[in-house]
Amino acid sequence: MTVAEPFSSFDVYQERFKAAKAIYDRAGKPRSLDPLIVSAKQSLDTFFSTGDLAFYWGKLHYGDSSGGPGQRARAETGFAQKAAQTRVINNGNKFAENALTAAKAGRAALELVSLERHKATGPSLMEFFVNAIDQLRSQLLRQRNVKLSQVATTGSWCFSQAAILGMVVSRDPDEFLPMVWDPGKTDTFWEKVNAELDRIDSSGLIADTSLGYIRMRTEYSELYGTDVFAAAIADGNLKELERLADSQVSLADARMRWSMDTAMGLGLGILRPDFTRACLETQANPDRKSWTQAHQAGLDIPPEPDALSVDEQIEGVLEGLSGFLSGVLSASQGEA
Repeated sequence: MTVAEPFSSFDVYQERFKAAKAIYDRAGKPRSLDPLIVSAKQSLDTFFSTGDLAFYWGKLHYGDSSGGPGQRARAETGFAQKAAQTRVINNGNKFAENALTAAKAGRAALELVSLERHKATGPSLMEFFVNAIDQLRSQLLRQRNVKLSQVATTGSWCFSQAAILGMVVSRDPDEFLPMVWDPGKTDTFWEKVNAELDRIDSSGLIADTSLGYIRMRTEYSELYGTDVFAAAIADGNLKELERLADSQVSLADARMRWSMDTAMGLGLGILRPDFTRACLETQANPDRKSWTQAHQAGLDIPPEPDALSVDEQIEGVLEGLSGFLSGVLSASQGEA
């Protein structure tokens, strides 16, 4: 195959890309300030800007490969050959880097806009929990990235709140599944929930721990795994762990993780209501010595536990959701 063949296909794809970008540009700014829509727009902005750069560098790369630089890279020797090779490779790298960034951003946008919404007007369950945190809500409207440590703590919060809701509605959860998953793919949802329960079981986590800690240990083990702190202390490498905690995660990727955290929490509460309640009992009566040790080890928790009773924890979740789905929640509580 000659260079002209992929180059010809390249032009076809670029024309399609330009047509899509023209439609996107004409759409203007979204009227809604829903964080989900804002994040999707940010991802699409990145897709089209880096996509433009990918086509620019790709044309240079293919043009050089089939032109003089490519011929010198193959036939010359010495400095001329090295300079030509450097030019062709650099252009190719720039093409690949921008194309990969565009592909990731496009994927993130598609996943964000394809998240199923509840049949009533309002945010998804994940968005509702995230928006309940005043400081985080205002921050997400200004930033495109968040720290990995914040992704973990927010995701664990969503997981725990969703698990409480799942426990309450475990006898009749059908009204709530569309808030976290495509209603047409519930088989996949339960498969993932069962896999998550297996992961919790295999990790040795039992009901005498908090729901948030369970999620941190399983889903965010790169920061909170059992061996992470011990290894960092043994190696005298806590700074590296701090750098990892402060590493930036795109808001689009963070929201995808939070969506899954919320979905898995809801599934846990539905399938294991007794386990979930036992975790709430633990949260209501924390081991203060272990809490202090965890805080001193670097876990992102307050110095002292602010413990709520089981009923207060449940009421906190239901009170926050009552204005959104008061009718459904009232019916679910009546049957529980």
